[in-house]
Amino acid sequence: MNMDTRKIFLTAILLVVVFFPQSSSAYEATKQSAFKLDDRTYLFLIEYEFGFLNADTWLPLAAVKVPSTQTITAGPSQISYYISGLAGTTTVDRSVTATNIPAWRSHSVVLSSAQVVDVADEKYYFVPKRERHTFTLVTILRADKPLPADTDRALKLQVTALPYTVEREDRPGRSTHLVSPQSLAGYRTPAPLLP
Repeated sequence: MNMDTRKIFLTAILLVVVFFPQSSSAYEATKQSAFKLDDRTYLFLIEYEFGFLNADTWLPLAAVKVPSTQTITAGPSQISYYISGLAGTTTVDRSVTATNIPAWRSHSVVLSSAQVVDVADEKYYFVPKRERHTFTLVTILRADKPLPADTDRALKLQVTALPYTVEREDRPGRSTHLVSPQSLAGYRTPAPLLP
């Protein structure tokens, strides 16, 4: 490689880095956190980014808790997640005869500044091609009575399925995909920070 070719090559790389500072990944988890708000309430947050250079993307606004890490969502309209560390507890939907087992509920929503659109009577976030947006999965876990003290260190939220729909420039029609299981490893909160 002569000196002029090397200068052109280095200048091209510098221009790409300066003008295209986005991550090379189309999606990635960027921040995870969890907080104990009081003796019965926990807040879980998972922040992630999404955007493709060559495809419009639709992402769900809703999330649903599933009974295990092996369960995935039934379709493209919901993210699914699992909360580990709830052994000895039950959801309020199941009947329990033991009175010392706390019942709990979780509620979730995905927040973003991305545009919300209707697709087949469902609401989705829309990310146009060549744009990247940040999303935050917000989940509140609330027990009917205080959870055992050792539960604090064990509670973690893991996203088990994150569906997205794309429509590429070079292919007609939309296709729905799931973030790979390897990538989902980054979509897990640490144990809650205590007040």
